[in-house]
Amino acid sequence: MIEPSETLHCVPADNRWGPILVGTDGSEGATRAVDAAGGLAAALNTGLWIANVIDGTSESALTQFARAEEASIGDVASAEARRILYEAARRAEASGASKSRTVQYSGNCAEQLVAAAREIAAKAIIVGRRGAGGRLAQALIGSVSQKLAGISPIMLVIVP
Repeated sequence: MIEPSETLHCVPADNRWGPILVGTDGSEGATRAVDAAGGLAAALNTGLWIANVIDGTSESALTQFARAEEASIGDVASAEARRILYEAARRAEASGASKSRTVQYSGNCAEQLVAAAREIAAKAIIVGRRGAGGRLAQALIGSVSQKLAGISPIMLVIVP
């Protein structure tokens, strides 16, 4: 039995836990995931990769914005992804992560996050329970966290 004054350490003795990947879409749930991932990366003294995946679910909103700005949908989506990643990197640093990188993908969110995790040899993927898609979209097509739970080959942390 562990006494209240004892500390249980889960970090390997050689402290080479490996990189962590966190997915963000800029939503409130993703922001909580970035905060948790930043704190965990700091505690484990490991790298943090922050990924944003552009998919087709918000295409109508992007189309309207692109028309208003007289820009291409791709340019608008890319600019929004850069903004989301910049803000996430600042949050991760505020949570203690000192070694973070940002990456941008397009396609199916869950599949792209798994591919990114494999590419960087991540030890864990961290995501929020609910993203920017909203409850209706999640009810109709499922959430990224639900899909990841079924396909992730590595540890998956879903932050409420």
